[in-house]
Amino acid sequence: FLVSFMVDARGGSMRGSRHNGLRVIIPPRTCAAPTRITCRLVKPQKLTTPPPLVEGEGLASRIISLGPSSMQFLG
Repeated sequence: FLVSFMVDARGGSMRGSRHNGLRVIIPPRTCAAPTRITCRLVKPQKLTTPPPLVEGEGLASRIISLGPSSMQFLG
C-alpha cells in the first residue's frame, strides 16, 4: 500500500480506498510550501528503527509511515 498526495498552505487530506479506516488530514497553514506527502503501511520487521514498546505491549497492525521524513509542520 503506497499513496501520495500534494499539500500546500491550504492543507489537504487523503482517505484510503482499500483501507477504509485510514485517513490523513493536514490542517491549513501547517505546510509552508507545496509538498508531496507519501503514506505507506509497513511491516515492523522492515523498519530500521521500529517504534519503542514497553514490556507487555505489542503491535496489532502494520505501521503507518508518512514522508518525507525530514518534513516539519508549522504551528
